[in-house]
Amino acid sequence: MPPVAGILAPIVAVLGATGTQIAVAVLGTAVRFGLAYYQAEKAKDAAKTAAQDVQQNIRQNVMPRYVVLGKARVGGVVMFYEAVDGYLYVATILSDDIIDSIEAFWVKDIECLVNNHLAVTTPPFNSGGTKYVNFELHYGYTDQPASDMLMAAFPGVVTAAHTAAGIAYLVTRLKQAEQEDFQTIYNSSVPPIACLVRGVLAYDPRDPSHNPARSDTWTTTTNPAILLLYYFTANNGFGMSRSLFDGVSFSEVADFCDEMIATKDDGNRRRYQMGGVYSYDTDPADIVQLILDTFGGQIYVTQDGLFGLSCDELDKTEITITQDMVIEGEFKRNTGALYEYTTIKTKFTSENHGYVSGNEEADPWVNNAAVKRVGRQIPYSFDLPFVFRHDQCRRLMKRKFYQLNPEWSVDLAIDFHGIELFGERVCRFVYPPLGIDGTFRIESLAPDGEAGFARMLVKLASISDQAFEWDAATEEGRAPVVAPPTSETDAPQTPTGLAALVGNDGGIVALLTWAARTTGKRQDAQWKLSSDSSWTSVTVDRDTREYTLTGLTSGASYDFRVRTKATNYGVSDWATITFTATALAGSTTGLQSLSADGDAQLAVVTAKQSAAATAAYIQFNAVPHGDPASWAGSILKAARADQTISVELPLSTGSWDVYARSKGVNGDNSSASGPVVVTVTNTSSGGGTGGTGSGGGGDGGNDGGTGTGTSNGGDGVAPSQQGDNESPSQQGGNGGTGGTGGGIY
Repeated sequence: MPPVAGILAPIVAVLGATGTQIAVAVLGTAVRFGLAYYQAEKAKDAAKTAAQDVQQNIRQNVMPRYVVLGKARVGGVVMFYEAVDGYLYVATILSDDIIDSIEAFWVKDIECLVNNHLAVTTPPFNSGGTKYVNFELHYGYTDQPASDMLMAAFPGVVTAAHTAAGIAYLVTRLKQAEQEDFQTIYNSSVPPIACLVRGVLAYDPRDPSHNPARSDTWTTTTNPAILLLYYFTANNGFGMSRSLFDGVSFSEVADFCDEMIATKDDGNRRRYQMGGVYSYDTDPADIVQLILDTFGGQIYVTQDGLFGLSCDELDKTEITITQDMVIEGEFKRNTGALYEYTTIKTKFTSENHGYVSGNEEADPWVNNAAVKRVGRQIPYSFDLPFVFRHDQCRRLMKRKFYQLNPEWSVDLAIDFHGIELFGERVCRFVYPPLGIDGTFRIESLAPDGEAGFARMLVKLASISDQAFEWDAATEEGRAPVVAPPTSETDAPQTPTGLAALVGNDGGIVALLTWAARTTGKRQDAQWKLSSDSSWTSVTVDRDTREYTLTGLTSGASYDFRVRTKATNYGVSDWATITFTATALAGSTTGLQSLSADGDAQLAVVTAKQSAAATAAYIQFNAVPHGDPASWAGSILKAARADQTISVELPLSTGSWDVYARSKGVNGDNSSASGPVVVTVTNTSSGGGTGGTGSGGGGDGGNDGGTGTGTSNGGDGVAPSQQGDNESPSQQGGNGGTGGTGGGIY
């Protein structure tokens, strides 16, 4: 397969690998003709677009159409862009097919966390309790409803009929910021939005639960063999009948790609994965080759006339060419000095750098012995925009080196026995005069133009066993460096104490709680039915220690897992729990203890949870001394049975009655514990310090003392996550006499 160069302009127009040069290889002659027919039948009309940055959202009258395979970072094509009542609404197309989910969001190149309502909770887009960026996701189903967000903002303009059926898209609502905050929040422009999308649902012939006629039974995958079969058979791909493909060979390669292999960091990853975006404007044969490059695969025609799939590592030698079959031949032996290339250079889509398409350069594969013999480096560019792992790149780069530099290249004319080579990818070639006895790749095969099948013309290239030997410790190389953020100082630790509490609060729910050190780090959480093979990701804030699963099926078994991850220090192991969705009965009993201490600025309240099985939370609040107990503006913290919880209640000067009670997973409450009387004496301080925590927002400073306050009240400390129930007084207090207001966080 002689290499040719091509530019994947339509894909980079969407994903932004500007001007990326991609080395591709044409398919074998028989396959090329077979696919060309379907390509002509299924060609799509769509506008060409210039290469853009991955974060650039494209606006134009005729939109390019593209589909996400596996998982990929998508900026999107803008299909709606209007402002009203202090909000800007932007709808961007994510994929011209169903997507499974979104793993991550980026706003202005900042990876952002979102809450259960898809509101961004990451600063600066969540400031002072105001969430400036909100998303609404549509997965691309043909029966999906129209956008509630757009219909509410533009009544009569966007109606229930505007469903964008079959198109996965994201609606972003951006709130206008105050003039003094606009630069900090938006950088004086509309921020580009990008998502890490888990793409199309694909039929997997290995999965008995998949019905080939019902796409609603399919699942998303990063397996390149399965995604290649999807592309061949999808209406937005080649649109070929699945009956034209050898399902056994595709399944064998898929299993090979899924095998877990060791990496040099003592981890285990699937052998080959892929993710990327293809445009309708790109030659389908080029897209096929981009997928094949992710695992070193080849398409061939089987003896039954079907399209089969293989890769060098799986090819078996069934046929042997011997000396007595050779009519004539030309033999070329490559010594070190004749190597065509000594170095393989690759750009790929690094998962550690935010999945920016083809933007990072892998550690070059250099054969030092070849460099010494040749006397210089001869580089070959082999870009892999559909590969997002560095270890996978290095394996493929080594294979490419040996493929480009076979020890033997042979052109043969052989007798009629050559017919047996049809449908084969490799053969054994034994030629004693030159000491040849090994496995060879069949590069081409055809009958002689005059002699016909009595004289078969075949091109062979030797395959080195060294190409498939792999030592991760010495050959994986050094991945591109990711600069550590200043807030990260150590490796993430596996969450501990993962527990599940199941109840019935208008439906079967499960409260999952855990403990974790996440300073400067993020968390991943996923759940699934125990019988399922794929996980569903959920969003948890970096400071959250709980998640509630709702809508569970009574009696079903579920798995939940959570881990910690860092930009520069990798990820922790998963903490996993399996539980049965059987609701607990009974009511919550009262707390075991409650105490509180007041000081100049706040009250520290400590409570021990009840021992009841349904105990799920502790609810805290304070009211002015002598007032009736009230739960308005309270703080709610998840707490397992017998667990002790402490919270800070920022309070103004005076005496306060502190109450707490246990809340159950069934929605029930215990009787109140308390009151515990505390006194806050802010006699001479400047502004108070804001409280922190994952519950309510912290207060700003209290009033400065008369005559002794600082010139300004102290700044309130921003809470790590604004809770649903905010504690009183969001602003800082006043300074002392002659002073001005305290800081607003």
